[in-house]
Amino acid sequence: ATISSPQIEITLGFLDEVRALAKRNIQTKIDLVVLYNSGDKDSIRRRLSQEIKELESDTKLRCFLLQQAPEGRLSIAEARTLLQQNCYRILNGRKIPVWLLDDDVHFDIPTDKGDHIDWNFIPNHLGWIADLSETGADVVIGSVAGDPPLPFASIIRTQIVDLLHNLEWFSGLVCNGSHAI
Repeated sequence: ATISSPQIEITLGFLDEVRALAKRNIQTKIDLVVLYNSGDKDSIRRRLSQEIKELESDTKLRCFLLQQAPEGRLSIAEARTLLQQNCYRILNGRKIPVWLLDDDVHFDIPTDKGDHIDWNFIPNHLGWIADLSETGADVVIGSVAGDPPLPFASIIRTQIVDLLHNLEWFSGLVCNGSHAI
């Protein structure tokens, strides 16, 4: 699931990445949810709708293009909330993984092969997700390293605060009459 960018080229690049991912993993069923969040630009909406129809046809993905509120672009928080609510609604009780992605993500990960860096290595992301879903995990939080539009300190701070709160929560759990940690 993703939120469209007002710069249509970014979202079209994301759709190309999803197309390649789907073609590499033809045995995996993928539903794609895109929240249109580019304001009242009908030309962008029409182009995105056409590109999603072509993606559906090329890959046999099931795609959902959600329209945002008519009063313009939503904030990041509002858009993410709306995207998550709609993913829940679309799942309709099915217990399957949902992968929330920024529309500027790329699935390749530069990988050190010892004698060289493989700049085009594409791991089996969907296999990882399938493996994680078999563990019974309800939520898995990861990150994509790269060039986020935030200072590095802001990113690491968020992860450390999340870790702190989770450790505090875990320390309050009781297992077999003793504390879990």
